[in-house]
Amino acid sequence: MDPIASFGGLASGIQWKDMIDEIMKLESARAVTPLSNRLSTQQARIEAWKTYEGLVSKLKSASLALRDGTSFGIYQATAGTTASGRAVISATASSGASPGSYQVEVKQLARAAKLSSTVEGSATTALGLSGQFFVNGRAVEVTATDTLNDIRDRINSVNSGSDASGVTATILTTGPNEHRLILTADQTGSRGIELVDSASSGGVLQQLGVLDATYTANVSPSDASRTETHRFNDSTRTLAAMLGVSPSPPETTIEIDGRKITVDLATDTLITVMNKVAAAGGSANLVEEIIGGRTHYRLSVEGTVSADPDASDPAASQRIVELLGFQQAGRVGEIAAGTDAEATIDGFTLTSRSNVLSGAIAGVSINLLAAEPGEAVELTIARDTDATVDAIQGYVDAFNAVRDFVTKQQTGGDVLATNGTLRTTARSLTEVMLSDVSALAGSELTRAANAGVALDRDGKLTLDTARLKEVLESNPNDVRTLFQEVGREMYEASDAIAASFTGTVASQIRFLEESNSALELRIEDAEQRLELRRQSLIRQYTQMETMLSRIQSQGNWLTQQFQSMQPSGQ
Repeated sequence: MDPIASFGGLASGIQWKDMIDEIMKLESARAVTPLSNRLSTQQARIEAWKTYEGLVSKLKSASLALRDGTSFGIYQATAGTTASGRAVISATASSGASPGSYQVEVKQLARAAKLSSTVEGSATTALGLSGQFFVNGRAVEVTATDTLNDIRDRINSVNSGSDASGVTATILTTGPNEHRLILTADQTGSRGIELVDSASSGGVLQQLGVLDATYTANVSPSDASRTETHRFNDSTRTLAAMLGVSPSPPETTIEIDGRKITVDLATDTLITVMNKVAAAGGSANLVEEIIGGRTHYRLSVEGTVSADPDASDPAASQRIVELLGFQQAGRVGEIAAGTDAEATIDGFTLTSRSNVLSGAIAGVSINLLAAEPGEAVELTIARDTDATVDAIQGYVDAFNAVRDFVTKQQTGGDVLATNGTLRTTARSLTEVMLSDVSALAGSELTRAANAGVALDRDGKLTLDTARLKEVLESNPNDVRTLFQEVGREMYEASDAIAASFTGTVASQIRFLEESNSALELRIEDAEQRLELRRQSLIRQYTQMETMLSRIQSQGNWLTQQFQSMQPSGQ
């Protein structure tokens, strides 16, 4: 608390505290206020530079869309409908597409396979089943104490990781004593669920009512003269290791197209079996399948495959045929057969595991929505000029936003009104729009203005949409080259201005921030000196009041003494 605050003016009658406050205001106005005003002005400049940097960054992004050409490789896919108005396909086109028209007929949609067991009275009572069966090449071990719920969980446990089986097991309960194990392929396609039972007859899956003991050849869907294995995730690992079969059947022979081939799952790979078939004079090759983004392999051989009746252990020979997937058990519990999608494009048949056709038409992805055999719909791929115009309009708008900011600063007397750096950087952006594109020398499109993007007398861009669409239709390649070059130059110019840390604006902001830091120290120093000055004045005036008070006290005492010396009654 100020010492004078408690008795200021009591002796002198003068409010010294108010006088000191006024003195300090004057001294602060002289020593601190100019610094504070300068600090505020420079902070306003920092904020203005940040605004400018943000606007130029948006122009930089808009330029990038022109520079990389994506704004010009835009195509629109339009699908017609059937005579009844039904939409059977939709499509999207990427920059790799080309204009064209196609007739598409959807004959069949892809569908996921689904199997069911027979009904069980309880999902929580041990079933007394044991053995090792395989779901899409992944081993599932069942023990006698396992319940239906346990078997579900064991199947789901192999549907994880990088080599997931791709089959999900659930329990369907339709009544108090009605429980079924349901197997559903995670993906559509004709081979979504491939099963190998724990034994050729009487295995776990047969006892559950999913499979039976009848076996048929696993014929190639694309060539009925060839037989294929199940899919495997590697062509060079041993077959036993990939299957996880335990114990592995002993080495034995099987018959492939009438030729006896020795197979040992413990040491053979798909490639070694393929080579053995080829060495015996047969035809064999590997077929690749992409499932879940990962490549899988099947061994495809010409002719039929069966157990060797002359093998030392015919049962082991049959087991190897089953484990490899050359033969498949009958599916008595099939709810839905997995099917591949089938469609024709201009009369040529295509099949797909999914309801998406990719790669049939370059740059086009076709979604199959419904099957309507016998009726084709038209698919048209055309340049999306509206999207290109929108991209260029975005570029024009971003440029004009920068121009508006600069104009407002210069004509409105704002904080950057006289800044030469602002003028120089803005000029560098304008010069891009005034440059010719050398790569188009001799063309009518050497400058953006020729394509409808021109500078007006205020330094802003205008877009003649009709002219732009005209040249996009008549000369799309030159338009793309033109704006790619304009985009490249504008990107470089705007990056030089707005790049983080290294851009011109970042340098200006750093300079101002460093200057502000120095100003803040000067202000702090000035305020400390003013406070010392204030305390000094308080001490001086306090001493003065104290002296005046003493003088007044002495005067009062003398007055009392003189009065006491006067005779009574006088």
